[in-house]
Amino acid sequence: MSEDADTPLEGAAPLAEITDVRVIRALAHPTRLALMDALAVSGPLTATEASGLVGGTPSSCSFHLRQLAKYGFVEEAPERRGRNRPWRLVRLSATISETSGDVARDVVARGLADALYQRTLDRLQ
Repeated sequence: MSEDADTPLEGAAPLAEITDVRVIRALAHPTRLALMDALAVSGPLTATEASGLVGGTPSSCSFHLRQLAKYGFVEEAPERRGRNRPWRLVRLSATISETSGDVARDVVARGLADALYQRTLDRLQ
């Protein structure tokens, strides 16, 4: 039985399309991209744990994690450890069109695409 390449796997959530320029801007920040990478690789992390992986301060990471939560990319993990607040990744993949017809939004979308492309190149090097 062959599957159409455009058909999502059974049980898989469809990719969300991001159209809101505020969400695109929120994702374009280098610390937020690094935090999402760290959560994808390590699983739930506190801001302090994440700061050691992404090179920020715990307070900076806490701020950026709250911003990512505001736009639905991370959430507080249910397993609290004392006063620690671990965060977990909600979604890692989404689609963002660079040709929506809204020039200002498309510039921001291209900036995010460039940042993601550069991160990929940096990892390969």
